[in-house]
Amino acid sequence: MENVVQANLLAATASQEGAWNRAYNVACGSRTTLNVLATLIRNEVGENKPEALKIEPRYEEFRKGDIRHSLADISQVKELLGYFPVFSLQDGLKKASTWYLRSTV
Repeated sequence: MENVVQANLLAATASQEGAWNRAYNVACGSRTTLNVLATLIRNEVGENKPEALKIEPRYEEFRKGDIRHSLADISQVKELLGYFPVFSLQDGLKKASTWYLRSTV
């Protein structure tokens, strides 16, 4: 979330006309597999809800339309706004899971 806030602030204060009225990809700038993402989420939630640590992913056959590899191209937001991801995926998940668990308990 912090990376998105940072990019929005950069967009709101951009002085370069070519940077205005655009949609930007905002991301961490590195590839993350679904396995790694699932593990990170499970571990973060598990710090507050230990039963989450017992959850294992269920694997099924790929379906038509499934995205096997994904990496957001953040070159435009870097070039036009000077954006650089400051927060890692793990940092963001830690804050998001803490907020979510507090608001749902």
